Amino acid sequence: MFKKYLDDVLAYGFAYGSSGKALQGKAFSLAVSLGSPLEKYTEIGLSIEAILTPFKATIAFIGGTYTGHFATFGAFTLSDQDLATRC
Repeated sequence: MFKKYLDDVLAYGFAYGSSGKALQGKAFSLAVSLGSPLEKYTEIGLSIEAILTPFKATIAFIGGTYTGHFATFGAFTLSDQDLATRC
């Protein structure tokens, strides 16, 4: 579903191209949840900034402004109490 959403919204003539300016100048923030704890990513050399690079590049390509992210790591094992402290 996410790919279909991207295909529909990031369409030539709407989000980019000679007449595609609908998202130009818009602010974009990302909210992501990752299944594993942060340590699993850092031990293989990945940072959240590296993981989000394709999204940030897409935002730049369509003329948007990246305003930051909110990331939750360890989503597969997050307790209700831990989740409440993240909100």
